Amino acid sequence: MAPNEDRYRMLLQIADLIAQHRELAGLFQDLTQHLQSVVQFDYLNYILHDPDLNVMRLNIIESTTPQKLPAIFE
Repeated sequence: MAPNEDRYRMLLQIADLIAQHRELAGLFQDLTQHLQSVVQFDYLNYILHDPDLNVMRLNIIESTTPQKLPAIFE
């Protein structure tokens, strides 16, 4: 299989993961595992607004090469 076909197949699997998950924590843990087969990275992060506290939350998920970063902070 050609490298581009592998990447497209992985993108399709990632789209399926997004459609299947209802909780962000589980989604990003699964994404971390799947993305490592396509790209190398140290961590994955996303920023979401918490309307109850009116703050932006930075969430960080580490790859298999751990860094000394907090899991969540505001």
